[in-house]
Amino acid sequence: MPRSTHSRPSPALIHGVHGKRNKPNEACTACHADSRAAFELPSHHPLREGKMSCSSCHNPHSATEFMLKTRMRKADLCYTCHQDKEGPFIFEHPPVQEDCSLCHTPHGSVANNLLTANEPTLCLQCHDFHFHAGYRASDSLELEIGGIERENPFGPEAYQIAYTTNCTQCHARIHGSDTPCQTTTEWGEGTTQ
Repeated sequence: MPRSTHSRPSPALIHGVHGKRNKPNEACTACHADSRAAFELPSHHPLREGKMSCSSCHNPHSATEFMLKTRMRKADLCYTCHQDKEGPFIFEHPPVQEDCSLCHTPHGSVANNLLTANEPTLCLQCHDFHFHAGYRASDSLELEIGGIERENPFGPEAYQIAYTTNCTQCHARIHGSDTPCQTTTEWGEGTTQ
């Protein structure tokens, strides 16, 4: 059987058996430079601030996938710190129960909240724009939407700006909610607060 070409550091290098002891994060980042770089991005778990370490999520002596701390699902590992995202909710956002990494990256991201992409790009990978996202209003100060006259003090592009910036402006409870959405087309499943 061919040997792996990936060279592993010796245990003495990692643990500092006969000399200077390495800090746990230093031992990990010596080989995992990509993870170390991710923790330098604007949105990151508080590793560099000293509020957690690599061993908060990983067990370096484990044989599980990604050397996770336990044999639980990745989402369950996230819920050990983020209990408010777990639910159960009456109206659940299915990706939340499946795998947090569908929307979040575990080490660091340029997008807020460790998201894999900024809004609305992330949301549009699965969802369509609402009908009003492409709506251009008239130049008058009033317009009709759904049979109701609405004020439009911000001009004809106001709806495009409002509905194509951040989905969470209206859909605030994206992980799930017990409060039904106020729209009739989604039968309460719009995950709004």
